[in-house]
Amino acid sequence: MGMSSEIVDRAIKHSSPKYEVGEEAHRQNPTVDGERRPEKAVRVAWLRRFAGSDSPGRREDGDESTGSPRHWCSIPPLLLPNGPFRATWAASPERDGPLHHQPCGSQAVTVTNRLLVVFLAGKKERGEPERRRPGWRRRVALALEFLEAQRATRTELAEWYAALGDLYQRKLWHQLTIKLDQFLALPVVQAGNALIQLYNHFISDFGTKINLLKFAHFTVVVSRQYLDKDAGISYLEGVISKLHDTQESRVEEPILYVKMQVATFLLEKGNQRECKKLLEEGKTTLDSMADVDPSVHAAYYWMCSQYHKAHQDYSEFYKSALLYLAYTTVESLSKLFKQDLAFDLSLAALLGENIYNFGELLAHPITRSLVGTPGEWIYHMLQAFNSGNLALYQELCKAHNAALSAQPALVQGERKLLEKINILCLMEIIFSRSAQDRTIPINAIAERTRLSIEDVEYLLMKCLSAHLVEGIIDQVDGTINVSWVQPRVLGMEQVKSLRDRLDTWVGKVHTTLLSVEAETPDLISS
Repeated sequence: MGMSSEIVDRAIKHSSPKYEVGEEAHRQNPTVDGERRPEKAVRVAWLRRFAGSDSPGRREDGDESTGSPRHWCSIPPLLLPNGPFRATWAASPERDGPLHHQPCGSQAVTVTNRLLVVFLAGKKERGEPERRRPGWRRRVALALEFLEAQRATRTELAEWYAALGDLYQRKLWHQLTIKLDQFLALPVVQAGNALIQLYNHFISDFGTKINLLKFAHFTVVVSRQYLDKDAGISYLEGVISKLHDTQESRVEEPILYVKMQVATFLLEKGNQRECKKLLEEGKTTLDSMADVDPSVHAAYYWMCSQYHKAHQDYSEFYKSALLYLAYTTVESLSKLFKQDLAFDLSLAALLGENIYNFGELLAHPITRSLVGTPGEWIYHMLQAFNSGNLALYQELCKAHNAALSAQPALVQGERKLLEKINILCLMEIIFSRSAQDRTIPINAIAERTRLSIEDVEYLLMKCLSAHLVEGIIDQVDGTINVSWVQPRVLGMEQVKSLRDRLDTWVGKVHTTLLSVEAETPDLISS
């Protein structure tokens, strides 16, 4: 009797927490069928046999004494004091009497009382072997059959399909993920609906076994082959539901990535209201998570930039696009994509409200993708604005008049562009002066900006109200005393100028030191 209780205790301790013991459960669930239920199926059985051999797995046969069916199911090995035993139970509650025993090596145990074991088979957990679910053999066979058919049809990709099938059969999920990532990046598979078929017949079978974020990446790539946006949204919603069912702790990360693609489809359909709603939810989700993968950040900020681009909100587009680039490697972007994004960013920088710092954009390598292209003129224009070079700006306008005229936004914002470069010209004048020479004549500003005195005063008030500079305008003396100017990202020429000024400052400090030492020798010696 004592040995029987110890066996059951160890079965509960060393097995799944879903094993329970009790007569009440037996009365509530007296019998079970032969098929294993996928959702909370209840198994009621007598603990029948303990043996040291490997478990034969669940099988059905006739009970010799009663003729009733017996359903065998294995329990993990038990480490008993006498030696290792493997427990196997059978569902046959009608049978009474002593239970069977079999030896394990030279050890044996006999159970003489009736022990009731209840197995609660809950929802399948992630990572559970596929063979535990009904129909797994058929699904594997169908997946391999699809790969073989594709291998025979698309001979140029035969080696790829063979490698995918081999890794799938061997259940090398990490290696399969890497191989599949490389396969989906091939240009030859981007045409038609080849990826949709690959997902339906292959990827969907093991998607939740691999890294869920990579699975989300794959599904987004596949979704781009849907020509019908509604069909693409429906497909992605199914993916989101599948991710929710995994109940993983960080499942919100891949779900957010997929939702951003849904927002893309909504924006392309013109449903900006629902798109904005998803972006707001995405912002809340990002703020609530820590250690978010850069690809998720990139997907969110890219979607934000496209939303603001549709609304022609240049400032917000500029900020969101720069944040997108902060989470993306330039090498991963295609040449054409980089050129288009660089042009859009440059246009937004010129037209955006309260954007007076172009150094950050010019320092990014994406702007150099414009060199040698028809859009190179806007790159040189950015450099003219960043240095406050009004003369160069006017030369560029004359040389590229046709290209400028092809951009309606620049034509409409011509007056704002002139005001912006005059402000940057003023900031460059202030920056080029030393700290002891910050009282600037208004006439000098008018000469550099080619404005009248009245327009210069308006320009100064504009800068003061926008907190670009701080200072006092003296209309009597016709000067402005600047005490502060907004910091900027410096270009190479500006850094060289700053270095020269620091060298001058170091020389003055050294001269002052020598003067003090010469005038107070006694103080220095003591």
